[in-house]
Amino acid sequence: MRLLAAAFLILSAAVASAVAPNRATGLTATAIANKSIRLNWVAPTTEGAPAADGYKVYRATATVTTPVELTTTKITQLTYTDNSTDLVVGTNYIYTVVAYNGADAASPSDPATASPLDLPGAPANFRVTNTGSTTITLAWNPVNVTGVKYTVYRDDEAVGENLTVTTFTDTGLDLSTTYSYVVTSTTTAGESADSNTVTVTTFGDGSGKEAAFAKRFRQIDIDANGLLTLEEYVAGHGGRLAWVVVDHRFLYSDTDESGDLNLSEYAKALGGRKYMSPSKARQFYLADLDADGELDPTEYPLIRGARTKQAVLDKSFDKLDKDESGGISPEELKIRNYAPPTQ
Repeated sequence: MRLLAAAFLILSAAVASAVAPNRATGLTATAIANKSIRLNWVAPTTEGAPAADGYKVYRATATVTTPVELTTTKITQLTYTDNSTDLVVGTNYIYTVVAYNGADAASPSDPATASPLDLPGAPANFRVTNTGSTTITLAWNPVNVTGVKYTVYRDDEAVGENLTVTTFTDTGLDLSTTYSYVVTSTTTAGESADSNTVTVTTFGDGSGKEAAFAKRFRQIDIDANGLLTLEEYVAGHGGRLAWVVVDHRFLYSDTDESGDLNLSEYAKALGGRKYMSPSKARQFYLADLDADGELDPTEYPLIRGARTKQAVLDKSFDKLDKDESGGISPEELKIRNYAPPTQ
């Protein structure tokens, strides 16, 4: 009798496993990050059918209608994230889920569709708008995507997060210290690449001579980025001096040869040893922008005072241009044994 009962149970189990489960329901597809789509569904009911013991996920597109099996083996959870490297931004993907009991499969679920998200672009025109002794204010152009937020990094450390505005003031900084910043944009697709890098030096405590240097530095630092370009330096110091004299002093101050001056370089040059006046040969070298060995009518004014009138410049040029070549040579400027400097 017991043997018959056991055989009946085995037979009953075999019959049960031969019945497919009901269909999975409630399938949703949501783009959650750059080229990632998350699927969620509800387990099928057991009304009139056995419970599912696993699921397989399939993907198709409007043009590739034969579903691709994403799960080579059955999964037991009610969620799946498609991180396939072949997902293409802008393509609408169609997903279905099939419930299994043993080897028997239910009909596919109702389809759900989603399109992968793309990463937002990096903010453009990242810049410094104000520099203080312990504060630096930054700004950037907005990234025009829905739900974007920004993160500002100082020396690779996030100092402003989940920002919804396009400006940020970093506070509590050290005096006379150089900092580097980038900003990124973030959406549900993920975080963008870094923006351009800006490097800024805070001002000192404003004591002694540094107060005057820092004040003047702020006045001529037109874009307030904590660095002086040659154009800014000339505008701030070239009221009377010849352009070549101001250019020479700029190059002398630019000790790190970066092409711009920070406050430390500016103050050190002004407050330290006296500027050297450029020799006639150096003036000629700096003014000879096209390096052709002569100063043409556009280069000659660079060695004259900034306020020299054009009529005076023209008369002087014609007088010096003794061979009427249209250019003034070192010899005509009475520079003996002229040789361009090596740097």
